Amino acid sequence: TGALTIDSAASINVGGTHAVATSINTSTLDVNSSGALTMDSEASITVGGTHAVPTTVSSSTLQMNSSSTYDVNATGAMTLDSQDSVTIGGSYQVPTTVSSSTLQLNSTSTMDVNATGALTVDSAASITVGGTHAVPTAVTTTTLDVNSTVVNINSTAFTLNASDNVKLDSASAVIVGGT
Repeated sequence: TGALTIDSAASINVGGTHAVATSINTSTLDVNSSGALTMDSEASITVGGTHAVPTTVSSSTLQMNSSSTYDVNATGAMTLDSQDSVTIGGSYQVPTTVSSSTLQLNSTSTMDVNATGALTVDSAASITVGGTHAVPTAVTTTTLDVNSTVVNINSTAFTLNASDNVKLDSASAVIVGGT
């Protein structure tokens, strides 16, 4: 009914010679180590296997390395936060796929998209720039190629500046100031 204390100046082994099943049933399990704490298994390591319970990991640095697939699943929301930065594909530049019914990117400051190859934006429905808020939009390019069956420009003022020729071609007619 009292405390069970096991002490050793060298080491304490449980199942040292023979690897056998060991069960620990306790109301609270507290493991403290003044050195490294290592958990190894030749099969698998499961946390919260039988009962899905809240699990908290508090760490100065948390590093997870996987020799194969790393899979994170949640039936509820999944949140990834940082007070500094979040990096995806930091050390290794690999293809990254995000599959989503809706993808929303919000930035309280500048959003910068860089690509060493082509930057392609596709949509089966529509592509809108400045949809909710009408803000100044600048396109700086060496060549701007717009291929469309219909181009509509609706503006209270429209300015087109060119340091060389402005060329408008049409298979039927180019109409300026008319219908």
